[in-house]
Amino acid sequence: MKYHFAILTALGLLGLFCACSMQTVSSSPAKNGRVILSATGAQKPGTVARVSKPAKSAATKRLGAATRSSHVIRSLARDIGVGSITTMTYAVTDMGPSGSGPAGGGTIDPNNPFVDLYLTPNENYRIVVSLGINATAPGYFAGVTAYGDQADFLVDPAYDTYVDLTVHPNQAVVFDPASVVSGSSSTVQMHNPTATPSLFASALTVQPADRFFYGADARLYYFNKFSNSVYHWTNINSPMSGTDAVITGAIVAGLTGRSAPAISAACADPTTADTIWLVGSENSGANWWYYQITNASSTPALADSYEFTSDITSSGLLPNVVVTGVAVDSTYSDVYVTYYSSDGSSTVHTGVLQYYGDSLEYYSIQNTVTTSDPTASIFTDVVWDQGKAWVLLSPYTSWASASITHNTGTAEVQTYDDFLNPIQTYPASAPYSHTGPSALAILTTGATQLILPNRIAGPVQGSTLWISQADFAATTISSEKTSSMNLDNGAVTTY
Repeated sequence: MKYHFAILTALGLLGLFCACSMQTVSSSPAKNGRVILSATGAQKPGTVARVSKPAKSAATKRLGAATRSSHVIRSLARDIGVGSITTMTYAVTDMGPSGSGPAGGGTIDPNNPFVDLYLTPNENYRIVVSLGINATAPGYFAGVTAYGDQADFLVDPAYDTYVDLTVHPNQAVVFDPASVVSGSSSTVQMHNPTATPSLFASALTVQPADRFFYGADARLYYFNKFSNSVYHWTNINSPMSGTDAVITGAIVAGLTGRSAPAISAACADPTTADTIWLVGSENSGANWWYYQITNASSTPALADSYEFTSDITSSGLLPNVVVTGVAVDSTYSDVYVTYYSSDGSSTVHTGVLQYYGDSLEYYSIQNTVTTSDPTASIFTDVVWDQGKAWVLLSPYTSWASASITHNTGTAEVQTYDDFLNPIQTYPASAPYSHTGPSALAILTTGATQLILPNRIAGPVQGSTLWISQADFAATTISSEKTSSMNLDNGAVTTY
């Protein structure tokens, strides 16, 4: 059964179709400040149909102004049947400016998912929809404990305001790839709840770039940089083996007809089931590509590939380029790539490249900084969650191959909309140095090296963001930390 539920406001209609990305749009004059909230699940495996993207304008924001663009409803690939749902709830919070606090909430009948509410025009709100699940739900044995999504929106008195959600796994166990123990068997530290399950049946080499991530259809993937592979972990109660690799550099080469890439980053498509995006360098790092691979767990197919070498090496820093993350948004299938590079001396280039239709967006972020700047940062990860791009900004660290030994800078989390308009910074940043921690409480390993907040671990779970931290430039794990950050007050717990 596919679920469609609507939250109707007297000053706006919120319509949700069960499943996770947020877009706020306005397209026609409103009737009493109409608000429409809709949500979808993952599409069936295959190529994502691109949505027509409007030009960036000053009105393109998540909060404070409504965008005027197209609205798209997608179909569910996997239905969460009534028998798989233990609870279905919603909660609305008034975010101001005239007031703040709870503005409604309660249970939703999965058989008749419809709720009426009254909201105030010109007021910012947050809507959170949560589904509790049992063992028959997709992803249950992969560590998923709940589905849902949330979005912040403004009740526009002059235009109909639409908000898209894609209900996805929004509560799951958090894996710390840097905790993997190599030996006769490989175990991985798991948080929330805490446990140490077996990851691989044999020894495994771990690097700071490794990561775990969930697809919108609740598949759990593990990217291991050393083996140049992405694995599909179907049941966390049983260890994986080499046969669980669904994408390898060799498989990509077979699809492209070119040389096998060295994969630097991987993520799941936010709307299409069993689809993975990769960034890799071909020909010993001379050529940089991103790839979209559909049907990854069965019969992989190349849906898209694009070479962006000139965009990332235009400064002439090709030998020292490091791609740190890749993400894809659920609104327009924009591709985001974070990177940094060095001239081997004092100049650092870092940024967030954004592509739509395999074309670099002009508002991509590309910064040139120097290691003498005590507040400058490098970009070390990007994910798409809760309708926005989450980017980690990190201080410099030791990097022997490029002679970067600077150990100050800022570390923070920045969110952007799908036009790279900044939305919010977590927390208020402070410069790092080896003599004192910053607001993110990342610890030093000594006088000359910092642990970077370099990986976002797992989905953003309500108001909690998990970060896996290690020296990103290192080739092996020597010291690492995992932290959880409260997005409401910036408080950080380090494990």
